[in-house]
Parts: sequence; C-alpha cells; structure tokens
Amino acid sequence: MHHQGDLLNRALTRAIRSSDLVQQGISEKVALVFHFIATFVSGFVIAYARSWRLALALSSMLPCIAIAGGVMAKFIATYTQYVFLSTIRACVAKLILAQAFSQACGRRWQYR
Repeated sequence: MHHQGDLLNRALTRAIRSSDLVQQGISEKVALVFHFIATFVSGFVIAYARSWRLALALSSMLPCIAIAGGVMAKFIATYTQYVFLSTIRACVAKLILAQAFSQACGRRWQYR
C-alpha cells in the first residue's frame, strides 16, 4: 500500500510541476499577444494615413483571415485536449503496470 502512495505522490508532483510550466508559458504568451495586437493596429493606422484606398482594399481580406484563424484555433484546441487526455491515460496505465509488475515479482519495484 505504501508503494501506491509513493507512486501517487510522484504523479501528483509531476502534475503540479506541469501546471506551473503551463502558467509560466501562458503569462509569457499574454505579453506577446498584446504586442502583436498593438503592432497590427498601428500598422493599419499607418497604412490608412499613407494610402487609405490601398489600405481599404487590403482590409477586405480581414474577414477571410479572421475566419481562417478561428478555424485553426478550433482545431488546435481540439487536438491539444486530445493529446492531454492521451497523456493522462498513458500515465495512469504506467502506474497500473508498475504496480502489477511489483506484485508479480513479489518484491518492491522502484518507479523510474
């Protein structure tokens, strides 16, 4: 029983570390998103100031770009969730197999 608790503690520790890494990655990405949005808006302001007719013609492509970005974001979210769930299932299977192996061998097996 103690062996199961040790494996569970290690799994939880890994999950907490992973969530910390995700939080760090998200905080870095938020700054980049604001930077890119500001660059995009300032580019349009400059374009309209220099040549409003050309900028207006190019602005007609914005809905197509937005739709393509939305579709891409949907696919990324779907497949990221699929990979995450598959990773969780693999970790659980690894823990179960490690427990079965230690019981089959009749000795305590070290989890690596």
